[in-house]
Amino acid sequence: MRLGLGMACAMLVGLGAAPGVQPEAPTIGERWGERLGALTPDDPEAYFLLGEEVADVAVEQDEIELARHLFVVAFELDRTSAWGSGLGSSICLALASIERLDSRRAWLRALAGAIDPRYSAQEWFQSGAAPVDSETALLVATLLGQVRAGDGAQAKRLLNDPKVRAVLEDYESLLGNTGLSGGLGRLESYVSAWPCPECGNERIVSLAGTDPVRYRLCFTCEGNPGPKMEQAELISYLRFESRLLSGLQRSWAAQVASDLGEPLRDPSPADLSYVLNENATLVYWRDGTWTASPDEE
Repeated sequence: MRLGLGMACAMLVGLGAAPGVQPEAPTIGERWGERLGALTPDDPEAYFLLGEEVADVAVEQDEIELARHLFVVAFELDRTSAWGSGLGSSICLALASIERLDSRRAWLRALAGAIDPRYSAQEWFQSGAAPVDSETALLVATLLGQVRAGDGAQAKRLLNDPKVRAVLEDYESLLGNTGLSGGLGRLESYVSAWPCPECGNERIVSLAGTDPVRYRLCFTCEGNPGPKMEQAELISYLRFESRLLSGLQRSWAAQVASDLGEPLRDPSPADLSYVLNENATLVYWRDGTWTASPDEE
């Protein structure tokens, strides 16, 4: 006996879902609602721990967004509380683990290192290169500044220091815009070429036979002594110098200098919610949504 289409559909409804049809996954509220509703701003760690649980099983975008919001709220609550528990760097790494954009992921890891130096990634160091102590790092950074300024005499004295030269040889690939060798050779040529052979870096020279003496701009250096570096090479010097001086962007900046990537935002803890476009004032889960008031329904 044949059944009409309407009767067949009615029978399927009465019998339940057809074989092989997967039941709908529980919503955020159904799965996490009770625990979300119990969160309070006086316990940042609870937001973080729940965020980790959500992130561990997150598949759908709404689950990832929930984990991100929990992490950001935990970060801001911990950052602004007088009794901060030191969760900041761990939260940054947790956020990096669910971030899909490479630039944001690198920024979050750099922020973790800025908060706690133990989390500073050091992968950009060449294999076998010796660590740089703070005194030598300052000397190398000073040398780089002197080279840019065309102060060849002072730079030459530092360049002859064995410890300084060893650092430059170890990290030569960071001294140019190619990430390859040759950076130290160019640096040595800059040192040899300056100070300005015409004005001695005075920027002006006197006009012969003038009384009182008159001056003109130096034709050789055009009043701006120092090597004429390409922008990419100049940026690589500044980034390497920042790393040596342990600047906020130390880990990612040096990596970017070596791989020619785009510059990233300086890692400041106060910028985290802005960078991730999260409203960290929404700390209460009420009626299936985040609000700023515990009484909002």
